[in-house]
Amino acid sequence: QCDATQDDQVEAVYDHIKNEWSEIDFVVHCIAYAERDDLGGDFSSTNIQGFRTALETSAYTLMPVVGKASTLFGESGGSVITLTFDASQRVYPGYNIMGTAKAALENEVRQLAVEFGNRNIRVNAISAGPLPTLAARSIPGFRDMTRAHRERSPLQRNINHQEVADTALFLLSPMSSGITGAVLPVDAGYGIVAL
Repeated sequence: QCDATQDDQVEAVYDHIKNEWSEIDFVVHCIAYAERDDLGGDFSSTNIQGFRTALETSAYTLMPVVGKASTLFGESGGSVITLTFDASQRVYPGYNIMGTAKAALENEVRQLAVEFGNRNIRVNAISAGPLPTLAARSIPGFRDMTRAHRERSPLQRNINHQEVADTALFLLSPMSSGITGAVLPVDAGYGIVAL
């Protein structure tokens, strides 16, 4: 168990990993959270605590996770991936402050890719379309979101968990050795459609 907003806890996790395995090949960051009240209603009603909670949990945590992990990657480098969503670029009713958090997260991906590129540590993000997860069920209007994606995407369907997992495997493997700082969409093409 680790609260990734607490640097000492992140460090303790990596100390444990170092004692067990000494070296790592990849890191997967799947941390996001916002208060339920900050997902619905007016975006401008988000209070400072709700803003901090969403940004610290969903965006800030990538920095210490990658920073501490960088000391455990071997000479051949490694790969880091995180998960984002199209709300970093567009407004999705009911997603509110998480769109801001995902935009910050995507910028961190680029910043960290530059910072650690000289050590062959690649940092990328997967921007998945809406998936029926426990967290997604708390988003107001989630069913409408999935319906819109299905109807408007060029593939005329929603994505599935396996497609995201396959993309993650690709980004974590040497097959993607020339990719860093990227936000790779897995959205059945929804992101390219204007209407």
